[in-house]
Amino acid sequence: MVPLQVLVAGDEPVSRTVVGAMPKKAGYAVIFAQDGDEAWACLNSNDPPALALLDWEMPGISGPRVVQRLRTRPDVPTPTDVILAPPLVDALGVEYGKVEAEIHRLFGK
Repeated sequence: MVPLQVLVAGDEPVSRTVVGAMPKKAGYAVIFAQDGDEAWACLNSNDPPALALLDWEMPGISGPRVVQRLRTRPDVPTPTDVILAPPLVDALGVEYGKVEAEIHRLFGK
């Protein structure tokens, strides 16, 4: 059986790695995008991922704009569940442990 695909999109390489680690560990195929344009191309493809974890603010198209585009495209082949997240490492200082706990809650077995 082919594992479900999860898209992790964000402009911070460390954040992408941290966020992508848990679904990968849980057996999902993880696809990475470094900006909103790459995320949109992946989601607008003939084989979009089942889940997208999008950074709120990214170069190119923002996370909310990607969601808006998805909503206006009824011809996208498979419905994709999307989770929008504020920047994981930002001026407010979201701690690594909190991020890891939330990812584990979503993907832990």
